[in-house]
Amino acid sequence: MNDDLRTRLVMAARLAMSQPPAAEPPDGYLKRCEFCGQLIYLKQDWDGQWRPYESWVAGTVDEGEWKTHDCDCE
Repeated sequence: MNDDLRTRLVMAARLAMSQPPAAEPPDGYLKRCEFCGQLIYLKQDWDGQWRPYESWVAGTVDEGEWKTHDCDCE
């Protein structure tokens, strides 16, 4: 392999390794509950089902805590 080709391959490999990995799409989003109006987090779980969770943004749970949203209107 000639030195010019080797240099280009090494540079391309370094560039590829320096790029951050592509961000994964979010698996959920914030919205208001249709029944009680509280801010909740809708999350697509590992099984593909969308489930409502309490939101730490709304202050109903601590950050990192997962508790399903359960309002009396359902």
